[in-house]
Amino acid sequence: MKTIEDLQLENELQELHLVTKYWISNLEFHKSELNFFQKLSLRYVGADKEKMKTLKTLVQRTAVLKEKITETEDALAAHLKVIEPLMVNPQENITILFLNRHLDMEQEVSDLFAHYKIVRQEVLDFADQSIAARCFEQNMNINPS
Repeated sequence: MKTIEDLQLENELQELHLVTKYWISNLEFHKSELNFFQKLSLRYVGADKEKMKTLKTLVQRTAVLKEKITETEDALAAHLKVIEPLMVNPQENITILFLNRHLDMEQEVSDLFAHYKIVRQEVLDFADQSIAARCFEQNMNINPS
């Protein structure tokens, strides 16, 4: 017979499972968006050496971030493999180490999302400046004064 505590534990495990899957989904989206940002940035650089230097830095930062996302996705997948059997048999021992690991993963994902937002904004700012400069150059070529 299942007790209230058993049901609460099952609910908690389901929540941990869903949260972990949500993190993986978001990380996958962020990784694909970083690929798009890299392509967008490369498109608007032109021959400006300063822009090339900035772009090189941004490409390196996005590459490092994508690598970290992949590592975190792998760690989350391993974490899911621990959670899933517990959902089937919640009577197994759930240790404080497991809960601490989940909290560590939560912090890691949170930090990664924050880092992603910073890099994303830098890439968008770079693309915005590059597009504006390119439009200005095109207007100057059309309307030489």
